[in-house]
Amino acid sequence: MRGWRCRGSAASWGPAAERGIRVGLVQARADGAELAALAGLVESGRLDLRVARTFPFERVAEAHTMLAKGGFRGGVVLVADFASPPASPQEGR
Repeated sequence: MRGWRCRGSAASWGPAAERGIRVGLVQARADGAELAALAGLVESGRLDLRVARTFPFERVAEAHTMLAKGGFRGGVVLVADFASPPASPQEGR
């Protein structure tokens, strides 16, 4: 995929070939056709996305702490809910 928006990384648990896996970098830009192609790869099982845990965007510090500690398999995903405005002006700061 061409583009620059999404990036992936692999932890340093030894060479991937020794662990029997293939690691690659997938990059995509905000392009509907490329997003559909990525979704197709996931649905077909050719692209395996492992998610260890999701956090709401407000808990980014906790997600960062988890990343720093390590010891998990998969990615950490931040979920941003930009559709819902903050309950009060103080929460938006």
